[in-house]
Amino acid sequence: MNELQFSEYLETDYIKRNNFSLTHAAILLEMPVDKVKYLARINLIKEVPTPKKKHLYSGASISVFLAQYECLERWASIHDLCLDKLYKEALLQGIEPVIRPFVFEKNTALDNLLAESHERQWHQPEQLSLVM
Repeated sequence: MNELQFSEYLETDYIKRNNFSLTHAAILLEMPVDKVKYLARINLIKEVPTPKKKHLYSGASISVFLAQYECLERWASIHDLCLDKLYKEALLQGIEPVIRPFVFEKNTALDNLLAESHERQWHQPEQLSLVM
C-alpha cells in the first residue's frame, strides 16, 4: 500500500467506521474544538450520545462533511498556502462561504480556485529567524 492509498483509506473507510473524540475530530477537520462543536450544533456533523457527557462525533458524518464542504483553513494548511490570499480570492470570484469565514460548499468554482492556487504561488511566507 503506497502513501496515496493509505491516505485515501484514512479519509474514507477508517473515518466512516469509527467515532471520534472532540480532540480527534478537531485534528481530522483541522479546526479548533469550538468550531467542531458549532458544526455539531448546526447538524453538519453528528454528535454521538455518550454516558459520561463526553463529546463523541460520528466518523460517517465527518466523512460526509469533508466530501460536501471545504474548510479553507484546513485546505490552506494541508497545501501550505496563505489562507488570507485564498479567502480574498474566493470572495473576489463571488464564492461565498456557507459558514463564515472559511467553510465553503464544494462546487466547480471552488475546485477551480483551489487547483489554480498552486500556480499563483500563494505559499506561506517563510518565517525568518533573527540572528542576534
